[in-house]
Amino acid sequence: MNSFSCQAIIIRSIQYGDSDLIINFLTDNMGKISAIAKYAKKSIKRFQGALELFNKLNIIIKPVKNKNPLILQEASIIQPFENIRSSIIHTAYASYFAEIINSWLEEKYDQKATYDLLNNILEELDKGEINPIIISILFQMHFLTITGIKPNLLTCIKCKRHIDDIKELEIFFNLKKGSIICPNCSKKSDNIVLIKKSIKELNWISNVDFETAKRIRPSHETTINAINFLENFLPYYLEKQPKSLIFIKNLRKNKQLKI
Repeated sequence: MNSFSCQAIIIRSIQYGDSDLIINFLTDNMGKISAIAKYAKKSIKRFQGALELFNKLNIIIKPVKNKNPLILQEASIIQPFENIRSSIIHTAYASYFAEIINSWLEEKYDQKATYDLLNNILEELDKGEINPIIISILFQMHFLTITGIKPNLLTCIKCKRHIDDIKELEIFFNLKKGSIICPNCSKKSDNIVLIKKSIKELNWISNVDFETAKRIRPSHETTINAINFLENFLPYYLEKQPKSLIFIKNLRKNKQLKI
């Protein structure tokens, strides 16, 4: 079978045996793929530092008949995103994004929009010009929109009132229903409180392109409200708590990360 090449970002890497690595890539034209990098742990010259997490690469892959994973033949760095790995906070967020993508996406389905999103997000983290918590909000809303699991933040699930017609400044969100519920319809007990301004900002983010969305500068109050909501919503639909998110929450708890 013929080898093929593509651009790819490393989203997961685990040791396999004494000398090999199994690497999950998000590619620009084949979605998520897994490949084994033979002797990557023993030979410094084999891939010459290309197999660091988050690296953007040109890769050459060799399919193996009736076998999985594929074989990684060559890898050359396009963009290393070194500034991300020099910051524990930026590394934690990049790990969170990569873990979400790796958990949610099935292999070998075209995911160009997700690849472009991750590439844009890593570029912004690497620049270090935007608060990583804002970047996290942008990533999560765009990822939810691309994958079709975007929450209903427009109309009350029960009375169908539009967000603009709800006068109250605090509105509820039901995780099970995936929707906002106005105060008149909500029993309040099992619902997350969302500030109306946060809802409007999240709706705006999901409806504009990334370059436009990154200009947003939400208030401290709406940032806290939005990130708390998203960090409840996404794990609920992933059906697990990402390890990287637990680490981020511990950083906040220990006051190493401020919102």
